[in-house]
Amino acid sequence: MATTYTIQIFNSSNINRSYSLFQSVPTPQNSPDCFTNVYQRSPMIVSGNSSYCTFSMQKTFYAIYGTSPKTLSAGVTVTSCNSAPITLSSNDGTPPASSGTQLALSTIEKNGKDPMWGAPSMTQGTLPNSYGISCDSSFSYPNSSNICIGFGATDPHTGQVIPVATIPAIPGTDFFFEPKNTYYIAAGSWALGTVVNVAALSTTLTVDFTQISMHDAIFTHCADGSWKVGPPRS
Repeated sequence: MATTYTIQIFNSSNINRSYSLFQSVPTPQNSPDCFTNVYQRSPMIVSGNSSYCTFSMQKTFYAIYGTSPKTLSAGVTVTSCNSAPITLSSNDGTPPASSGTQLALSTIEKNGKDPMWGAPSMTQGTLPNSYGISCDSSFSYPNSSNICIGFGATDPHTGQVIPVATIPAIPGTDFFFEPKNTYYIAAGSWALGTVVNVAALSTTLTVDFTQISMHDAIFTHCADGSWKVGPPRS
């Protein structure tokens, strides 16, 4: 059974707020950085010491491809998505002892605009703790569909896979992704799958479950904009 992580946020900021959740998905050096997409969002939370929202995340991994109405940039939402469950390579050195999932991205009937998966294989043995996506040359870059690839995670309420980290698909290129159990919380509400420049947001909370033994974390958003570990008045 997949490991579940939870982050509980108390809103003591003196402002009614919504909160959004993001996940870290690094790419190797000398590779383009992923865009960060909104993974989950809360309803409006009234400010008060008893007001909170809870984000729940499972340690499951999905590769995704998608399309968007514009070239990926801040504010653009990935509007179509297809996912495939993947296995990460072992995290025991380079090259890893056990290979992870390698997927192939093509387009339907090589039409250059409608993406599709090729057959997956367990052959990603280049990098540890990662999976790979190889793009064929059936499409160009840029293209009318703005085809993107990346990492997805399940919505805890619907089970739908949400694009969490995306990057433009480049034909004839191999991409590697290393999802981390590191999450970001920011005040604000965006549509799921929307690209947000997390680094440009003020007072973002980072929760790194790779550095703590617990699977649950509680934080309070304070009136001065800072984040405090634990519930109010603890």
